[in-house]
Amino acid sequence: MKKEKVLVCIIAQARTSKFSWKSFKNNVLNHLDADLALCVSDDKEIEKNNPYYDNAKYVWKCENYKEFSPAFDWAQNEILNGSLNLPDWKELLIIKDYWLGGIEGSITKTSPGKRGSAAILIFFRWFLLKCIKEKNLIEKYDRFIITRSDFIWNIPHPKMKYLDSKYIWLPNGEFYGGVTDRHAVLSKSNLESYLNIIELIVTKPKYLISKMLNHNKWNMEKYILLNLKLNNKKKLIKFFPYISFTVRDDQTDTTLSYGNYSKKLNLNIKYIREYIHSVIALKFINKNHWKNIFLLNLKIRAIKFFFKFDTTRNFLLKIISTSDTTLDKELINRYYKKKKKYFKNV
Repeated sequence: MKKEKVLVCIIAQARTSKFSWKSFKNNVLNHLDADLALCVSDDKEIEKNNPYYDNAKYVWKCENYKEFSPAFDWAQNEILNGSLNLPDWKELLIIKDYWLGGIEGSITKTSPGKRGSAAILIFFRWFLLKCIKEKNLIEKYDRFIITRSDFIWNIPHPKMKYLDSKYIWLPNGEFYGGVTDRHAVLSKSNLESYLNIIELIVTKPKYLISKMLNHNKWNMEKYILLNLKLNNKKKLIKFFPYISFTVRDDQTDTTLSYGNYSKKLNLNIKYIREYIHSVIALKFINKNHWKNIFLLNLKIRAIKFFFKFDTTRNFLLKIISTSDTTLDKELINRYYKKKKKYFKNV
């Protein structure tokens, strides 16, 4: 069987390299024998002494927009070939909440201003697709991994031979009513349908409004799932266990989550649920498990369920701590204590 060529693509920013680069290099790039592409804002500060830039085969930059309406206008002109009769995509601002975060006017009481980064990520998916096509890389590579630079990978990414190329593979978690936007494994056949989620916004805003108006609390995760549904691709979604977690340093700006500081790890963990998934994965997944991802998902789900209960969680943490020096039990227990208090008060 021919070995598949893999291109790992980081979008928007290549940040938090001092914490994440080593695990990314060992457990993603080298493990998959992959090439690296950065599709990012032009930011000289982030670029300084940054191993992501030093090791990238391709670096594609665009203007460092402070507000992303001009970026959407540019994409619209490119997609519609400079047509003079352009739809007013800003009509979609009547659909509120986080899904267009990064654009002025995407406001609700729960998401003031232009909080969030969904519009930024929508744009960069399109910009990445444009750059890949311009370089004819769909012909050169078999698989495309869309990910972020601020992930820590405690175990190796699953090999491509375990992820059937006809499917869109996503981590099994952080759904928020849709599917996670943080990582995806794609192939030639589904690359465009996953990445080009800006097209309906800038070409058929009225149609999109009709599909979104009767629902609320729209976010990036829900919008990705809606797009896949509208393109008849939902049936192609498959999941593998969540094995990485996002972090930030004090110098990294963030649009939503500042994270939870871990004294043990000396860093901010952005999303504790991700961290818990990765802790479980580190202990309970080995390379042989990837042969049956369906059963592996069930196993991880069961272990995660028992994490909800103090007695079984402490027992499992005791097992995990024998082999994991990155385990912050205090942080995990504090998370579940906070959750329990929240549900008591609801």
